[in-house]
Amino acid sequence: VDPEIGSTILPYGKVRQKNGDVRQVVPAYFVDTAFTADTLVAVMEQYKVDKAVLMAHFGSDIGPSAVDAMNKYPGKFVGAVSVRPLPESIEELYHWNKQGIGILKFELRSMYELYPDITISSPVVMSILDEAEKLGMTVVVDPSPSSFPCFRPDCMREAIEAHPDTKFVICHMALPFKGIREVPEVYDKWKHMIS
Repeated sequence: VDPEIGSTILPYGKVRQKNGDVRQVVPAYFVDTAFTADTLVAVMEQYKVDKAVLMAHFGSDIGPSAVDAMNKYPGKFVGAVSVRPLPESIEELYHWNKQGIGILKFELRSMYELYPDITISSPVVMSILDEAEKLGMTVVVDPSPSSFPCFRPDCMREAIEAHPDTKFVICHMALPFKGIREVPEVYDKWKHMIS
């Protein structure tokens, strides 16, 4: 059990969350593999990929592995970290940026599950975004499924407009969730997010 997040790692790439839901987080066939940076470079070469982002997710401890991979293969990888929406996370952000991490990622669904009263435009998150902007970091946001209460285009717009010098990358915008066009109020929220 991860004491910070309260989730339990299950066999074959599944995780039981604090609320009891079970999610598949990695493909089941990864269970018996060790996917090292060396393996990733070999796969990248096979598929003619020049550069990759080692993407964090909420609660992951990818920072040290990303830094090691970036040092071993300069120019091949860019690292990302995800921090908790707490004031002390600013110090953590500076630590990872000093190590060469240039991307900050927020997964709004995971953040909502642990901190339901915090949005991407809450003061604590805005202060983290302020520091990311000072550091010149790119901010990646996974906005959550549009049916979740944390899918808040208004908050996203507020955060983006408050940080005009930050490059924001919003995940899953080109491929909205199945059924989104059939639910007018949800589709309107999605269209507002990308406008």
